[in-house]
Amino acid sequence: LHSGRNFTKATVDLVETDGQTIVLKDFASSPWPVRRLLGPWQLDREQRSYAALAGVRGTAAFVARVDRQAIALQYVPGRSLAAYRAGELCSELFDRLDRLLDEMHARGVAHGDLHRHDVLVGEGDEPFLVDFSTSVVAPAGAGAVSRLLFRQMSRADRRSAAKLRRRFLPGSDAPVPE
Repeated sequence: LHSGRNFTKATVDLVETDGQTIVLKDFASSPWPVRRLLGPWQLDREQRSYAALAGVRGTAAFVARVDRQAIALQYVPGRSLAAYRAGELCSELFDRLDRLLDEMHARGVAHGDLHRHDVLVGEGDEPFLVDFSTSVVAPAGAGAVSRLLFRQMSRADRRSAAKLRRRFLPGSDAPVPE
């Protein structure tokens, strides 16, 4: 699908295995500090997020931890919001995105870096979120620092979703939460 946008990002490929198309997110070709330290840390974070989000419609299923530098995820066909222009999408997509964020946050997961490349528009204008490498997971009973970080990242998710709505729905009066 793409090589990393910069040296800190994983290579993301579509792979066919056992008749199933999966997404392989891999840091193996990254410079050694990323391959040995940052990449595995980001993949651990993603794995925790996908585990907490298992069964949530609008998120890919975690398939496997391939090794320290790679994970496999369910392939979700769709186009990112970056492929659309203002006025091409319906308001229901953004209503569904808001409900998806509600469900994620209720499960203790905040995306933390929600932008137009991380929202896929699937079949039936269903939003799917991808790239949980900067996510925060704060399960029930999490410590004070985790809860504080989760609240901050949840607010960032809401602000980002409102900004996306305003960007893609001209004339939208959706307020951007503070």
